[in-house]
Amino acid sequence: MKTLEGIVSFSTEQLEETTSKTTVAGLMQTTRATIQKYDKLAMKYLNEYCDEYPIIDHKHLTVLPLTKYQCWVLQKLLVESLKYTYKGVEAKLIASDGYKDKFSFKMFSTKDTKVSFSF
Repeated sequence: MKTLEGIVSFSTEQLEETTSKTTVAGLMQTTRATIQKYDKLAMKYLNEYCDEYPIIDHKHLTVLPLTKYQCWVLQKLLVESLKYTYKGVEAKLIASDGYKDKFSFKMFSTKDTKVSFSF
């Protein structure tokens, strides 16, 4: 499956400081719509992810490119959805702050840039 390979092989090391959603989608071999869908999921449940976007007139400016941290979060969410489905990941984000911690900036900054995948 090409998308699985793209998502799993994706690394933030190959990115500039900020990267467009279209470019990230291409590198992950998925669609921009998928990236936008998971961006909205992250915006809804992950405060640190939201904080990466500047705020203008009390709203996050989500039309701007993604930071390396945001790209890492999106990759992790996509990998998790391969195991649990989108709705399953959303349910886990709602139910558990411990699960949210997997996507924290602290985890990103202390990570190996490769996201592992296993069932």
